[in-house]
Amino acid sequence: MSFVFISHRTIDKPRIREFVLDILGRGVPVWVDNFEEFNIGLTAGDRRIDRSMLMQGIRTGEDYPTEIDKALLSATTIVLFWSKSWTPDREMLRHEHGIALARHRANSGIYLPVFLDKFDDLPNNLLEYRSKMADSVQAFDVATYGPSHWSSLSDAVVSAMKPEQAPPTRQVDSLGVTIPALLGREARISVLKRFPRGPAVDPFTIRNSIKLAFAQGTNAVRAKAIIADANDLLLDSISPRPAPRFMHAIHPASLPDPSVVGLLDYWAAVFDEACMLGPRMVAALILGAPPNLIGQTTPDEPLFRDVIELLEALHNGPAT
Repeated sequence: MSFVFISHRTIDKPRIREFVLDILGRGVPVWVDNFEEFNIGLTAGDRRIDRSMLMQGIRTGEDYPTEIDKALLSATTIVLFWSKSWTPDREMLRHEHGIALARHRANSGIYLPVFLDKFDDLPNNLLEYRSKMADSVQAFDVATYGPSHWSSLSDAVVSAMKPEQAPPTRQVDSLGVTIPALLGREARISVLKRFPRGPAVDPFTIRNSIKLAFAQGTNAVRAKAIIADANDLLLDSISPRPAPRFMHAIHPASLPDPSVVGLLDYWAAVFDEACMLGPRMVAALILGAPPNLIGQTTPDEPLFRDVIELLEALHNGPAT
């Protein structure tokens, strides 16, 4: 499975947190260690990064270096954040950077360097190390250029997940937007606000082709991540953001175990609960899904048509 490995210092987690949330929201599977530390110091309204949103990290009882190496050697893309926080200990940097650069040169993976601090603020011996390694890969300079390079970095990560072809597009007339141009999180939230929150949706509105696509395109971990992303999209589309959240969004605890019932039955249960919550929750599942999962990056025109027709039906339904 394609995924991105994020190499960084723990102390830099607050600075890269919004980037991680952005690419997760755009359907990119992410591997990071110690995800809990992304949530330190959050206030009640802040979005959390939960285990269900991520690739399986280092499990209790597993060998730490071995699990990191497995992820480094399997990742489609390695994003490495260069920062002055590497000053105290560079052993991990040398190791992770060495693998990233070697895979880049062997054309077996994509290495994306990022300057989290301004070039002139990085320690001289850190820059000397990069020069000694002949690392001439053009870096994203988010420290200097801010939002524009953060956006370009996210776009590059998304593109790396599916570089083989550009997705087809189709206008959704009732929404006045083109799918899958809705790649950015804020764009999807903006469109989601146009869907009514109620009443409940007839479950027969969801074609079996859509449920089957979700079942075939996910595993148990990825399925939970998509639901978490959809819930966050839904909650962010409501102002003010409601609490408790699971009065308005899908409650994972109410769903069956996908390893027991199978993914098709699992997704049928997910869509049934989304239908009870209303058109906007169902739309959030669709808009929160990776484009390749629902036919937007493949020639599967019938599935793509079913998705568009569902969105139009949800949008045109009665509002409360």
